[in-house]
Amino acid sequence: MRVLFENIKLFFIRPKQLFLKLKEAPNVKLALFLLFIIIFFFQTSFIKAIMAKYTDTGSIIFAFISSLCIFSVMITISLLVICFYTLLLCRLFGSKPSYNAVFASLIYCRIPNIISGVICVLMPVKLDMYSILQIDKIHPFFMLVLQVIGPFSLWVLVMEIIAISTIAGISYFRSFFIVFSYLIIGVTLTYLFGFKPPVLS
Repeated sequence: MRVLFENIKLFFIRPKQLFLKLKEAPNVKLALFLLFIIIFFFQTSFIKAIMAKYTDTGSIIFAFISSLCIFSVMITISLLVICFYTLLLCRLFGSKPSYNAVFASLIYCRIPNIISGVICVLMPVKLDMYSILQIDKIHPFFMLVLQVIGPFSLWVLVMEIIAISTIAGISYFRSFFIVFSYLIIGVTLTYLFGFKPPVLS
């Protein structure tokens, strides 16, 4: 646990040093433990919606644990896919970073989700750009893009750019291209096969 707290401290004050540390010695088990903590805190942002749907304590606990398990599996799979995609593009750029290092660093990059989860529980506020800008008429695809982007998700993206650049030894521009490309691919796939927000009239 001491190592985990030291790594989290480095994330806030010297992120590049953290990613260099993960490049040399990625602790995947510790990173997975951190991932569960991140998912737990992020999932708490939905506790109000669960409590509004269910009245008895047993149903609330069961719904929270069920959604936590499902969400954990989905996030882990998505991170594995993102990691594989990142390694593929890094190889195209002439770099061969460690899979474990990239995977662990992508998990640490999601530390801001802990803060956003706590804020959503303590205050009835939405942190996505669509809610902040309050645009009336917009195409559903761009609505989804704005719903994905927020202050904390942008923080995560910036950290991912730094992490991939540091671990793979590539430029920030190439790292930005990797992060931006899988963000667009993810949003596009979600729009085509998953959630489609309604068109506002």
